[in-house]
Amino acid sequence: MIARHSAPLALASGMLLLVLAAGPSARAVSFIRGDVDQNGAIELTDPVRILMYLFLDGTSVPGCLDAADVDDSGTIDLSDAVYSLNFLFLGGPLPPLPHPECGVDPTDDALDCREFSGDVCPAAPPSGSLISYKGCKDFPDIGGVPPDQACIQYVYESGVLHLTHVNAGFNCCPDALVAEIIFDEGAITIREAEIGGVCFCCCLYDMEVEIVDLAAMEYTVRIGEPYLREPDEPFELTIDLAEQPEGRFCLPRTQYPWGVY
Repeated sequence: MIARHSAPLALASGMLLLVLAAGPSARAVSFIRGDVDQNGAIELTDPVRILMYLFLDGTSVPGCLDAADVDDSGTIDLSDAVYSLNFLFLGGPLPPLPHPECGVDPTDDALDCREFSGDVCPAAPPSGSLISYKGCKDFPDIGGVPPDQACIQYVYESGVLHLTHVNAGFNCCPDALVAEIIFDEGAITIREAEIGGVCFCCCLYDMEVEIVDLAAMEYTVRIGEPYLREPDEPFELTIDLAEQPEGRFCLPRTQYPWGVY
């Protein structure tokens, strides 16, 4: 059966507030392939920089290894310098994307781009959206999370964070659930709200948010839940996307609309 509890209408205009307070770090980096010295153009200095890195004991390590992988082979070797020289002086092919415009590496390899000139490639700001929700949830078929718990689970890969609030409490018959996501000085605020269809009951949902162009770094996560009441505790946790790119955190819930069904 679908689990719905009666509740005062005053609880129906729910809003979920999720704040990710960022620690200091650079955001996911865009670059131009072949522009090793990061001056905005491929010139003779770029293959020279590759050769210095390869044959001078690695003393000239490029800040963006992806930019030095001119042929997009996933490794930096002599062929990258040859590719650049062929392009510059013999009419050879253009470097693979991203070139000539800034972008991220479309190829999954072991190289990364720690930094690239912000004057040449301004960092893309993170953005996000609510991509799915489901509920009212049908118990006991609840995917392993009982109705007397709420969980935050996340998966991070290549600058994209998928974060799901499992067993979020909202009205049981809205026309839709929506989210407004605000980025401001190292903080991400996600406001989820109900639109229309409010009735005298509440139930539990799973809400999935996707955030793109997000740096692999440490974040403090706080969640303010509109239906949360004492003695239940709010979520407040720290996640390090570089060290732990996926995880799950759960807390007990005893008050309406959570509890034993």
